[in-house]
Amino acid sequence: MAETDRRQETSFPRRALLHTGKVVDSCLDKDCIEDIRVYLTEESQAALEQSTSTKARSAELLNVFLDVQPVTFHKGYYSVDISYYYKVIADAVIGGTKPVTIYGLALFAKRIVLSGGAERARVFSSRAGRDLNGSPLPEAVVEAVDPVLLSARVVDVGESTQAQEISLIPDSVRASFDDTLVFSGEKRRLYVTLGQFSIVRMEREAPVMVQSLDYELPDREYSDDPGTEETPFEAFGKLPFPSEAFYSTDGDL
Repeated sequence: MAETDRRQETSFPRRALLHTGKVVDSCLDKDCIEDIRVYLTEESQAALEQSTSTKARSAELLNVFLDVQPVTFHKGYYSVDISYYYKVIADAVIGGTKPVTIYGLALFAKRIVLSGGAERARVFSSRAGRDLNGSPLPEAVVEAVDPVLLSARVVDVGESTQAQEISLIPDSVRASFDDTLVFSGEKRRLYVTLGQFSIVRMEREAPVMVQSLDYELPDREYSDDPGTEETPFEAFGKLPFPSEAFYSTDGDL
């Protein structure tokens, strides 16, 4: 009898209680970022000063940094400050010679507001941290692909330029450049226009009993003003969101 009970007991499917990130809010994010200043390296800046024309080549997403803070007077909602760092590569033509490759750093910052979900239990996370009241903050996650480089232009800024204040650049971003970046004293500046596709999620750690679990892409695009166009550039606005870059549909991990 005991043997039969053991066989019956082991015939039931076994399940595990896992603690995982529960998506409590998310949105698609599509930004057309016009005229971002590119902070060129010293050698690249010197080449730009002598150039007769420039042509944008490519842009690479180096890193994304996020900061989550609760929204005052809106309990359960959190602001997400997102900073994108790009490496921009262009060609500068000096006289009639072969184009010289120039490159530098471009950055873009924005803020969105998402629901952080309600917490029924105290959850501790080394990644998310806590607010001023000691309550655990949800974790913000951004998935992003390399931007679409839409255009570039050079602007003359005169004989003397003042140093432009810029937020602290992370060491991991600086390490992507093998020369010192120029932030002041230049006579010409390079500006580019980028199109950025991203997915922003707000997560809290939660216990889940599952055998298999699929993640579905959000179908809501973030907009500061739902009554206006998402982007001022019609061409970029018509580009479909590259879902295949974020979520594999063939079952591969």
